[in-house]
Amino acid sequence: MTRDDPCQYEPGNLRKRVLYVGSGLRCFESLVDDMAVGPRTERVRSETYPALRTRGRELEFVPVWNTLGATDALRSAYVNLLLVDLRWSEDFENRAAEIRQLLKELDHDEDIELRYGFHRIVVLVSGPDTHRIDDLIIELGAVGVRYVLRQDFHEDRPAWSS
Repeated sequence: MTRDDPCQYEPGNLRKRVLYVGSGLRCFESLVDDMAVGPRTERVRSETYPALRTRGRELEFVPVWNTLGATDALRSAYVNLLLVDLRWSEDFENRAAEIRQLLKELDHDEDIELRYGFHRIVVLVSGPDTHRIDDLIIELGAVGVRYVLRQDFHEDRPAWSS
């Protein structure tokens, strides 16, 4: 993904790029599929990545599977929103530690203009240990992440389900 990808990101453009940082294709596809059936939402044609139209905007979802991929993508292309998916992670503590490191890197670039605005980060969380999830939400808020969405955990749902 580069700044020259098919989607042009200029002020006023209706298409916005969302960088999805998750742990697998199945969770990503499930999330996009579930979002596509939401009210006033439809899939739209996109050259490379899944895209949805909702409320007068188009959202193009660019998936990466690890924090290295996220860092590379953020350095090479403009993204309007960073969507971090920590739901159903098999290796939750290591994934949470990787995301902590990513947030630290985004906030501590020496060039203040290269820092990523934490007001443009959304983190999705879920899991069986409600106390651990509560602690993570508090931790994310303490470092400046404003938007954390918690999905209820249900033992009978597939791990990749949205």
